[in-house]
Amino acid sequence: MTIRRAALPAILLVAVCLPMLYALGRWPLMEPDEGRNAEVAREMLVLGDWAVPHFNGLPFLDKPPVLFWSIAASLRLFGPTELAVRLPMVASAACLMLLAYAIARMLLDARAARWALVVVGTAPLVLVFARIAIFDLPFTVLVTAALACLLRTRLTGHGGWLPLAGLAMGLACLTKGPVGFALPLIVWLAARGALAPAPRPAGTAAVVAAVVVFLATVVPWLVLVERAQPDFLHYAVVDETFLRFTSSARFDRSGPIYQPLLAAVGGLGIWTFALVGAATDLRDPSATSAAERTAVRFAIRAAVTIVVFFTLSASKRPGYVLPAIVPLAIVVAVAVTSAGRSAARGVRMAAIGAVIVGLLLAGIAAYPAVIKSMPRGQVRAAIAPAMLTAVATVLLVWGALVTVAARRWPMAPLVLTATLAPALVVVLMGPLQGYAEYRSGRGIAAAIPPDARVLAFRHFRSSLPFYLGRPVTLATVDGHELTSNYISSHLGQFAGHPSLVRPKVARRTIEDTTPLYVVAGSTWGTRFAGAARLRRVTSDRRSTLWVTHD
Repeated sequence: MTIRRAALPAILLVAVCLPMLYALGRWPLMEPDEGRNAEVAREMLVLGDWAVPHFNGLPFLDKPPVLFWSIAASLRLFGPTELAVRLPMVASAACLMLLAYAIARMLLDARAARWALVVVGTAPLVLVFARIAIFDLPFTVLVTAALACLLRTRLTGHGGWLPLAGLAMGLACLTKGPVGFALPLIVWLAARGALAPAPRPAGTAAVVAAVVVFLATVVPWLVLVERAQPDFLHYAVVDETFLRFTSSARFDRSGPIYQPLLAAVGGLGIWTFALVGAATDLRDPSATSAAERTAVRFAIRAAVTIVVFFTLSASKRPGYVLPAIVPLAIVVAVAVTSAGRSAARGVRMAAIGAVIVGLLLAGIAAYPAVIKSMPRGQVRAAIAPAMLTAVATVLLVWGALVTVAARRWPMAPLVLTATLAPALVVVLMGPLQGYAEYRSGRGIAAAIPPDARVLAFRHFRSSLPFYLGRPVTLATVDGHELTSNYISSHLGQFAGHPSLVRPKVARRTIEDTTPLYVVAGSTWGTRFAGAARLRRVTSDRRSTLWVTHD
């Protein structure tokens, strides 16, 4: 019996990870983030420079190197494929689920810990970011690991966990910058008051050891990069940290003030309705144990602090609130284990809504003219009758199953809640393939011969260097096409670099006799159409590929 109980979390972990792995390498690398991050990792391997990240041959210091290290390691093991680029994200999701289990196990019993694991692994926000090679999920793992170590120290009084917390915060800083230590410390200071005092003080020596480990993790990389790029620290502290938090003008990452809250609540998906259904019971002291009330208070304080922190930040993205998913999952776990019937009633109400939404989407899919009337943009590019039909089918089937199963087993809605978001991931892989191609330069790269010269004229596809296996010369005025604030703000330092040319110089290159493939956007592509030596090779909805006549 003990072996079965010990194996159950592992079985749940594998089961929850399967939808994340499904067709993980089918979609091309989407731009700008995935393509850029994959290329930075590839250039790490090629250049052998693991300290200073490079993108398209230029120093890329917008972000520290931990994500690039993990992708580079995967590329070395599995080769330059989309699957290899994304595997570290699935590994991060698995680590996050295990951390959720560990934290819940510290505060609650094994049953609640298993539910916390499942909730994290089936939360839509985690599922989405487990399939995209960007910084948010690895960063969330390290922030959560730091909080887990601080929690263990508080509960046991054992100072040996503090150096591990320092290591986790150091690696978090090497993933997304100073927020890597600011966020876990602020969350801990806000949430620890919900816990009982430590049985004994951790001791000054343990705190000093944590600081030393943190500095030993972060400082060597800072020294190496500052030597290579002497103005890096100023850029990292002022531009990438202070200005990103206080101003959205430079980084174009603004959003409505309610976006972090919406992302946190929506990131839980249908589990939110389980919380709503059990809200009254969670407020009733007679319905929960003392340990459960402590866990809920701690988790709510942590989640609210994370949401408020990113609400105050000028830069806003849905992925920023990923660290709030674990504490929210702990609250859901308490709701399921202590007020399961009430939580199930909340899910049954959501099932009715799912059926209504499914019917509405099926109706829209039957009339494509409605989709064509929408404004052009990324949303319009993603929406197609096949996609709407797939979502409608899942919602209708899921809603019907919840309604029918609840009559035979009151807890069935909670079990079925864990299937909705994974089912949507699986069924949408095919219908959204076209949108993924729209967001990638893989098709353009496939039309370029392996050794051909390539020029990107005032238009850059960030995945193009990865698929070609080499940097691409960019004709640019200010470098904004590379989507790197560091490169754009330091463009003068890179004058004469082979990856950058001025547009006037590029025009002379096009008139040269050597065959040249030119990638341009739709506006500049129409100007190339009049050039006698250029012929069109192929195009997608974002770019056109031209080649000079042989």
